[in-house]
Amino acid sequence: MKEEILQIPDKAKECYEANKTIRLPRGTPYLGMGASFHAVLTAWYCRADIQPFLASEYSPYFSREPLPLGVFVSQSGETSEVLWNRKHFQEIVAITNHADSPLASSHHIKQVIELYAGQEGFTATKTFMNTLAVLYLGLGMDPRKAIEQLAEIARSFPPIAKEEAERVASYMQGKQIKGLFVLGTGPNIGVALQGALALAESTAFAWQGMSLAQYDHGYKETARDSTVLMLTGAYPNQQRIAQIQKTLENKSNACVFMFQEQKLPELLSPFTHTLRLYLFMEALQKQLGIDASLKIGEKITKAPEPT
Repeated sequence: MKEEILQIPDKAKECYEANKTIRLPRGTPYLGMGASFHAVLTAWYCRADIQPFLASEYSPYFSREPLPLGVFVSQSGETSEVLWNRKHFQEIVAITNHADSPLASSHHIKQVIELYAGQEGFTATKTFMNTLAVLYLGLGMDPRKAIEQLAEIARSFPPIAKEEAERVASYMQGKQIKGLFVLGTGPNIGVALQGALALAESTAFAWQGMSLAQYDHGYKETARDSTVLMLTGAYPNQQRIAQIQKTLENKSNACVFMFQEQKLPELLSPFTHTLRLYLFMEALQKQLGIDASLKIGEKITKAPEPT
């Protein structure tokens, strides 16, 4: 897993160079599941003119007459729920890591945009980052400055990730943990959701991702014997972040820590926060002594289409 995470800076650059002239449709549905949907949600919170949908919910609840165009995001190109929706669109733009996948081979495909992430054996790391890069590029947001920062984070952040992982693992031992949270604001809500998903897959603990404000609306009552990671920077919600941190430290024994982005504006911070989360995830998995391979399901989720 660590090897795959450390490939992120180079693979993100490769994806950027290959796709820097692409243009994605505006005002149309963007469908995905899991990490793919979290990337779409991140772009939406960047005020991109798109319509984000969980692919599993689009078909039974939103489809009517076939629409002219939809953007389908599936890193494997095999995600069942994404493939179900092909009949609801006259043409499809596919964003995938596999140009020969069932999605990319759909008969009414208009364009295939490849992620160039290479092989990936564990949770979505390189593919999630490159999906972000494609969405940003295609929707008129240049992520170059953020991608240039990734190599430095891959060099400098592992010791910090290890230190925080040691602290969290030590805190978790001997406790009946009530909650494990990753909190973000704006564009980093999607990153918080993805970070929680990756942490859950790699540590087998039920991490939750959500907006910082949603946590403030009730989930903070689970603070005792819980871990709370906040993604922060020079963002509009700084005062609220400080307030929640103070409340948790004064009224609970929660293990509270932050990953701060100090160099980039909030719009670009999803890239650097994502890499920090992955480095922490790998370090925590090691500290807990957990095998990173999936035990219950497979990396590619396949399900029967509802009738």
